[in-house]
Parts: sequence; C-alpha cells; structure tokens
Amino acid sequence: MNIAEQIYETVKTLPEQIACEVLNFAQSLKAKQAAEHRLRRENALSTLANIAAVIKLKNSSVKIVLVIK
Repeated sequence: MNIAEQIYETVKTLPEQIACEVLNFAQSLKAKQAAEHRLRRENALSTLANIAAVIKLKNSSVKIVLVIK
C-alpha cells in the first residue's frame, strides 16, 4: 500500500471536520512546496542573468557597476 492509500485509509474513518483539517493541511503543504519551487527557479534565473551580465561586461570596453539589492 502506497502513502496516498495509507492516508486515505486513515482519514476515511475520521469525523468529517477532522478529515477536512487533514485535507487543509495537505493542501497547505502542497502550496508551500510550489512556492518554494517557484522561488528556487526565480533565484536560479536571476543568478544566470547576473552571470550573463558579467560575461557581457567582461567582453565590453565600457565599465558598468552592477548593483543588486
């Protein structure tokens, strides 16, 4: 039996209100995971953009100071 089946077997015997709490908790975990994934992706893209900017600057005769906040 996989985890989803084990959760189902456990939750199906709980009162409706408690089962709803379990569902809300699982949904909040899923949302948190999605938000963390989105943040990691945005950080990775930002890092790549910064690297590309540095490479471009090294190949340019113009000196520009890059300030990242």
